[in-house]
Amino acid sequence: MQGGAHLTPEERRAYALGRRCFEQGDVDGALAHLSRLTTPRPRFADVHYRLGLLHERRGELDDATACLERSLQINPDYAEARLALVSVCEQRGEFARAQQLAESAPRPAAVAP
Repeated sequence: MQGGAHLTPEERRAYALGRRCFEQGDVDGALAHLSRLTTPRPRFADVHYRLGLLHERRGELDDATACLERSLQINPDYAEARLALVSVCEQRGEFARAQQLAESAPRPAAVAP
């Protein structure tokens, strides 16, 4: 899902509150608001990405991995989600997987002179 054009007013509010809490460092508040969007909007990659970061901040690396993997399933080109997953894998001691993820990142197209 791209942007918020198809969100209901309640979903837009939950997303806005979740982002605000996220930006202010309120992990519990952000988790509460953003988690409400995973059922009605299961393909909202940014929500899964942010949830992954929040779980990582809490030290919940299994949950962080699941959320970040889901974000990348939805949008394989989501560079921030890929980098976050690389970081989580490194924290888990999964260095080979972290390297594979980093090396398999989509490369930007070359710009002609």
